[in-house]
Amino acid sequence: MAKIVAVILPIILVILNVFLVYAESDSVKPFSHFSSDNCSVCHLSHSAKSLTKDPNSICKGCHPMSHEKDHKVGIKTKLNRANLPLDSEGRIVCAYTCHNMHPEKGSTFEKNLLRTDPDTLCLSCHEK
Repeated sequence: MAKIVAVILPIILVILNVFLVYAESDSVKPFSHFSSDNCSVCHLSHSAKSLTKDPNSICKGCHPMSHEKDHKVGIKTKLNRANLPLDSEGRIVCAYTCHNMHPEKGSTFEKNLLRTDPDTLCLSCHEK
């Protein structure tokens, strides 16, 4: 029973934290990562792969980062057990280290744009 609580409690806390971040904020803009009409929010043109600015700044434009004390972006991680994608200097980038901005429709983690399941994601860098 203690093992189940030890596994489930951190997941519940992460979900609660995400809910509170969005519930507190009036600045979250309605935006669909799945609409081809919104490419220019992040990209210079619909067909271009180049971004309007650095990925972390783009994310912060729509998503408040009040949880940044615990989940710093732009830093080098000491652990990366799941071999998550980092930038060219080995730093965490919210748009592609933990999240996938262009997931396949209907994929398991499409709703939250998570790169993988929460356990694998969190334990890639965190000890517990």
